[in-house]
Amino acid sequence: MAVLVRIAGMRAFELLTDLLADALRLSQKDEGDEGFEDYSFVWRPDLAHGRGFSRGVSDPLTSAVLDACSSILTSGQSTVAEIVGALEGRKWLLFRRISLHVLKLFGEGAPESVVERLRNPGRYDGMGMSREFWLLAARHFPGIPADAKVEMLKWVDAGPDLAVVKERWEQFTGCGRIGRRARKVWQAMAP
Repeated sequence: MAVLVRIAGMRAFELLTDLLADALRLSQKDEGDEGFEDYSFVWRPDLAHGRGFSRGVSDPLTSAVLDACSSILTSGQSTVAEIVGALEGRKWLLFRRISLHVLKLFGEGAPESVVERLRNPGRYDGMGMSREFWLLAARHFPGIPADAKVEMLKWVDAGPDLAVVKERWEQFTGCGRIGRRARKVWQAMAP
């Protein structure tokens, strides 16, 4: 795959992302699902490393897309902004996770893209993308402008929307009852 990417560059990247999108679409149980949730945070919690077991072709294609991004960017065949734009133009959440991962690794080449994402943390607050968002923040927070830091810290200080947390809990467990320990944690966070 490395030779193909080295020779074909962005065309190889587009082929790989098309193949991954098709694999994600075909792996869905309900073809009418408009949420484009691929549950990649379950089968590939750490984008940098596969789980050591395969989920059909989605896992190795994810590795291929990540490798293609690195190869294309280190060889100068494209810019960080172009790669991130192409990834974010895809509908599946996995592509947004990959775009945050690319920004974490190559964000010095697109500091405005990093700042734009760090200014809008609520956009990445869901279960599926929060890991990549916080890894991006950990790497690039020291270098962002002071006003962006203030915005981000205000969001952190505000804490989670407890009604949303409760709703997600109920969706996840099928139970409206919240355990004592969770209740104590949430009450401690309440203003």
